[in-house]
This record gives sequence, C-alpha cells and structure tokens, in this order.
Amino acid sequence: GNNNRGSSNRDKPSVFVKNLSYGSTVDSIKEHFSDCGDVVDVYLPLARDRDDGGHRGFCYVRFETKEEQSKGIELSGSTLDGREIFCDEPSQRGGGGNRGGNSRGGYNNNRGGNRSYGNNRGGYNRGGNSGGYNRGGNR
Repeated sequence: GNNNRGSSNRDKPSVFVKNLSYGSTVDSIKEHFSDCGDVVDVYLPLARDRDDGGHRGFCYVRFETKEEQSKGIELSGSTLDGREIFCDEPSQRGGGGNRGGNSRGGYNNNRGGNRSYGNNRGGYNRGGNSGGYNRGGNR
C-alpha cells in the first residue's frame, strides 16, 4: 500500500528556524529554503493567544535528505522577510539519530542541575547543644 507516505515525513531531517519575521508565511519560508533542496514540509506553529492569528516566531522546515538539511542549517544568519533568521538542528527528543555533530544547541540542558544549595540551611546547629549542658550541676 501507499498509505503510509504521510507519516513517513516525520522521520525526514528537519531544520529548526527561529527569529522569523511575523510577516513570514509557510510559502515565503518554503521559498527561502527551496535553494537547499526539496522542502517536504514547513511546520509553522500559530500563537493561539494572538488575535491576528500570527505565528510564534519559529518553524521547522523538513527536507528530503540529510545533505539538504545541512544546507538549510547553513542559511542561519540569512535574511528572510527583512529579519535575520537562525537555523539549527532540532533538539533531539529521545530516539536515535544522534550521530555526533549534535553537540550544538545542547548547552541549555545542564542548566539548573546545581540548584541544591539552600537545602542544607538550618538543621546543622539545631538542638545540638542548646540547654542540657548546665543541668543538674547543683547537686
């Protein structure tokens, strides 16, 4: 059967694009990245809290091959609809595909791991030698 074509797009390599101009549309994004190769899909999440139905300033551009994905990432710093855009590999949500080279963009993952200070406050001097040391000395 030919009916699994839609879902297979999900496994295609994609590029995470941020800092989009609010004037950018799926079409203008597709156009911009079409130099890199075959743009399979552009996922442009809309902001539900915006009255004008605008998007949230980032999107995912899906390509046919890894080579095209690399070219798409190289468009980082280019201008789309008057705004400088930043492109990167999407952060890996579990799953494979971590063949090295993914150290980019991982710098956020270790933040906040060391927030355990403050938990040892108090308690270390409590009740240890308060009272008790002078009791019963007047026998």
